[in-house]
Amino acid sequence: MASTLLLYTQNITRHAISWTPPKGPSSSGENSNTELLHAIHTSLHYALDPCAEHPDEPASFCFSETDEEAEGLGGRKGGQLIVPMESDLKRSKDNDGEVTVKMFFFEPPSLRGTLKGKEREKVQEAWVAEALTALEKATGKKEVWRFVVKLEGVKWDGQEQWEEVGMPEVEDIGGLWATLSTNPLIKNIGVSDFSPKHLYSLYSIIAELPPASAKPVVTDHLNLFDCDSPPCMSPPDAVQMAAAKRGVELVAHPDPHDILPTKAFTALLTEFEDRLPLPESFKTFREAGQVDQAVAARWVVKYTVLIRSRGILVDKGYIVSAEFPQC
Repeated sequence: MASTLLLYTQNITRHAISWTPPKGPSSSGENSNTELLHAIHTSLHYALDPCAEHPDEPASFCFSETDEEAEGLGGRKGGQLIVPMESDLKRSKDNDGEVTVKMFFFEPPSLRGTLKGKEREKVQEAWVAEALTALEKATGKKEVWRFVVKLEGVKWDGQEQWEEVGMPEVEDIGGLWATLSTNPLIKNIGVSDFSPKHLYSLYSIIAELPPASAKPVVTDHLNLFDCDSPPCMSPPDAVQMAAAKRGVELVAHPDPHDILPTKAFTALLTEFEDRLPLPESFKTFREAGQVDQAVAARWVVKYTVLIRSRGILVDKGYIVSAEFPQC
């Protein structure tokens, strides 16, 4: 049985939002990302529903065995369930676009048991490598023009009470930043939801890295729309000053901090469990009412492929990596 899951939504610009996601508040109390949940739902239907013209065709999923090296870098012992099969991925024929990636890093049980420092850095390095390989399979493109890092604990929305939340994750970003900086396929690096204090901390960390491992921050993606007071609609002066010190571009984004709520994700997989070889632990946790433990996201990649000179969005999609915690 699978111990991890890799799911491709493929190009979601072809699909209209016409589906109501499973209800239930996320752990942060925010609304869930309807776009991502809908895309996962559509992808599962595409991969698993029988074709009317070819009803005997098998469902589109496969297994990839986890090797010993991957296990040592945060991989789970056992197979990986891949949906749909990578041979069934449909890439855009236009290959001239510029790729932007936003990678959401989560704290699944396997990572929470990993010590900080070198061991944690190796896990995140393996995740980035896995994500870039999956991105190439989904889009046919290797080079990433802009790679934006979203840390799970960092959720500043312009309000003072969130200014230092997630600071330990920021202070531990040095190894990840070096990994991204030394990858020749990643041209620029940005962050998401960093407060002025987060930015100043990151500047200090980058300053201590070797020059070859210390690409500058080019952008800070901010979601200031959910805060309580109208001034949050524009970046506070403090973050504008912090960004200006290093020439960081401030960009608005609509993504919720809890982009993939566990309860909604569990509900989606439950809908298809009679057609997916999910591990027994998934059903055990769910039936015990422990839906938050049935599946855990490791990372989510949100990508766009844009032909900037023509203003055309060629491709947009998500890639989801998750693990099934053991009972």
